[in-house]
Amino acid sequence: MANKKDKDPSIIASLDIGTSKIACVIGRATEDQNLEILGAGSALSEGVKKCTIINIEEASKVIARAIEEAELMAGQEIDSVYVGISGIHTDGINTKSVVAINNKNREVTQEEVKRAIDIAIERVTPSDREVLHVIPQQYVIDDQDGIKNPIGMNGTKLGAYVRVITANYTVIQNTIKAVSKAGVDINDFILGTIGEAELLLSPEERDLGVVLIDIGAGTTEVVGYYNDSLMFNGALNIGGMEITADISSIYKLTLQQSEKIKKMYGHAWPSAVSETETIEVQTVNKRIKTIKRRDLAEVINARVEEIFESVRKMLTSSGMYDFANAGAVLTGGTALLQGIDQVAEEILDMPCRIAFVENVGGIADAVKSPIYAKAVGILYYPVKKGNIILQSQKPKISGTLEKLKEFFNNFFFGE
Repeated sequence: MANKKDKDPSIIASLDIGTSKIACVIGRATEDQNLEILGAGSALSEGVKKCTIINIEEASKVIARAIEEAELMAGQEIDSVYVGISGIHTDGINTKSVVAINNKNREVTQEEVKRAIDIAIERVTPSDREVLHVIPQQYVIDDQDGIKNPIGMNGTKLGAYVRVITANYTVIQNTIKAVSKAGVDINDFILGTIGEAELLLSPEERDLGVVLIDIGAGTTEVVGYYNDSLMFNGALNIGGMEITADISSIYKLTLQQSEKIKKMYGHAWPSAVSETETIEVQTVNKRIKTIKRRDLAEVINARVEEIFESVRKMLTSSGMYDFANAGAVLTGGTALLQGIDQVAEEILDMPCRIAFVENVGGIADAVKSPIYAKAVGILYYPVKKGNIILQSQKPKISGTLEKLKEFFNNFFFGE
């Protein structure tokens, strides 16, 4: 195995800290901004609840195990990672600003763009939150809108429309401590769902209007795109774990048994299941119970409908629902539940598909499942944005405007 001091600077890694598992993916960034998968590892979460670290010591040990497994598969040691932040800990807001174009040529330069962005950010960023992403949506010069890159254009005033995504400061700090205890540094924090969106959504979908729904064990996260711009991000404190808990409560089974039955026999669309098919299970008191698979599907369906009804309500209240012309894309571990796309289509009243990881090279089969979509997306995002930090040093997570300006320069002008 390669020594850390001699490691290839193009080799990068991601960390997805989830409710049920912690996953690490190691890849190689190529010169043409593509990603090759070298290894992946995961371990059952401990010290984590609803994507929140509640015990730093326990979480750090699991993080270390996931990293070690990925390193063994990749044949490479890593010393830093890109870390995903759950949508449940983030807020997003669309904001805008207008600045005068004062130079003698009345031409938009980087200075005007930076000034407009800075003003937009200052209006909406509380002092107790960290800025994760500043994502330009469009620019307006005088009365001309829909401009993606205004530099070099002429006018008297420049308007900037951006989405600012911030994260809970305490969550960021506790994550830094847990990852540091696991023996690696942090390159940057990334909202996992926008990494997934870059990985799983086609440019046509993002342009026409689409929502990505990641249904994990503890949370359901949503991002929405229109005109190839991020317009919405949100999250619900409900996921596949609630389905498992329902099965456990109704049939008097352990959570472990219930999770196994859900994965092996579960179906979210009851009419697709035979009324005569049965399953034998052992209850908590060691008795054998026979249950109808159709009845199990009814239990699952009720909770899945609740999840998508909550998603629809969130999309409607935000205004994103009317822009999802290309429908919805499902990912996350719970997206593997049979029939879930049919329920989504019925409740959301839009076409839905389940996304698998495809647009990567290397040992892609190791991470094809939606279970790894977020971990791969976290790695894919900086590769595609050309914002890879190659030096192995711990970043200063300060939340200052200077850090934000530097990030924005890399993000926007680096493309």
